[in-house]
Amino acid sequence: MSLIVYLDKARIQPALDDIWHWVADIDFGNGILTTLCGEEHEVVFENYVRRPPLKTCWECDLAYRRAMRISVGRTHPALAAQCGTLRGTPPSPA
Repeated sequence: MSLIVYLDKARIQPALDDIWHWVADIDFGNGILTTLCGEEHEVVFENYVRRPPLKTCWECDLAYRRAMRISVGRTHPALAAQCGTLRGTPPSPA
């Protein structure tokens, strides 16, 4: 008999290059996870205690807020980065 682990994608905290993302989809057939910002990678499991300090993927955060109908302020870092990819750090003050 196999052990089954049931995953709730709303409670998974995937990290890529020390930046945490929100899950858009998991393809259980080939083990590929897609984030809300469009990153696709094979899933690797690690012990939570080994997790480094993580930064926020602002594109995922913005997509999540919009999907959940949470208000988004005009100063949201992803809105300031519409012309390029900004991950982990808010925009510099002007």
